[in-house]
Amino acid sequence: EKVEKAELDPNAEVEYIDFDEIVAVIGKSKFSRYLRLVMSLQVAKSQRVDVEAKIKAKTAVLRNRIIAHIAEITEEDLAGQHGHNQLRRQIHRFLNELLFDDGIERVQDVLFREFQVQ
Repeated sequence: EKVEKAELDPNAEVEYIDFDEIVAVIGKSKFSRYLRLVMSLQVAKSQRVDVEAKIKAKTAVLRNRIIAHIAEITEEDLAGQHGHNQLRRQIHRFLNELLFDDGIERVQDVLFREFQVQ
């Protein structure tokens, strides 16, 4: 059996919104370890202006939610591709829940440009 990945509509143009760098303490670590994240958010081109305005208005709340989440996870949770993908999905969910209350996911994807545990 061949399983095909669902792909975005190739006709829908997408754009990327850069999100401010986040540096957060990994909470459940034996030593003080930090996660440094730089990410971009994928959105439909038609939604970019609206999404960007909402992000700007709620940047403090969004950053706080992501930092609080990182404080609850372990270094092992971040390990490997599975760990990266899980964190991407969690941040994706937080952003859509905090920015929009209609259940429509306008942030289509979260892409890590930098991901460093220090």
